[in-house]
Amino acid sequence: MTPFTKEQIFNITLNNLGVSAVVQNTKELTPRITVLNNNYDIALEQVIKDYNWNFLKGFKELTLINEKSLFPEYSYAYDYPNDCICVRYVYDNSLKYKKFTVATDSIGNKIILCNVNPAFIEYTRKLQTPRIPETYFTSEFVSALSFYLAYLCAEAITGQGNKKQLNFQSYQLALLKAKQLNANESSFKDQDDRTYIDYRN
Repeated sequence: MTPFTKEQIFNITLNNLGVSAVVQNTKELTPRITVLNNNYDIALEQVIKDYNWNFLKGFKELTLINEKSLFPEYSYAYDYPNDCICVRYVYDNSLKYKKFTVATDSIGNKIILCNVNPAFIEYTRKLQTPRIPETYFTSEFVSALSFYLAYLCAEAITGQGNKKQLNFQSYQLALLKAKQLNANESSFKDQDDRTYIDYRN
């Protein structure tokens, strides 16, 4: 499959808005492209945070810091990983889910607070700084992103408020579809060998 480009995403977004113009270069200084560029990074970050996308999923052990937790319900404070966009789950060393919160330390750095040591996270990760390249995107992610970008740009590009609402509804449906596709690429339990043999017999 040919990797996606920013130009393709802009063109899909315009199609979602009912605009037939074609974007060949996202650096052109036209009113439509300017609006799309101004909203692109906002849309991208929001779509990434709205769902635990398989192609951005990471897992790592956290680094304990000396900063004492400012919240009495949490005993430990950990560094917020540099490649983390959004923490999804915190686990203990038996991989059980544990409650957590994200806060800031005394000098404003993001930290993760929880009650387990050691602690592990499942998180949405950055693939490249400052922005994830479009070549990594999946088709379901592009679909969701183009609808959300259309939602943000609808009134500025078309002047029609109903386009904004329609694209937001389409974005929600695209997220639902993505969850179904992601679930098809995951298994949440190991197969029990005895049960497997019983089925064969």
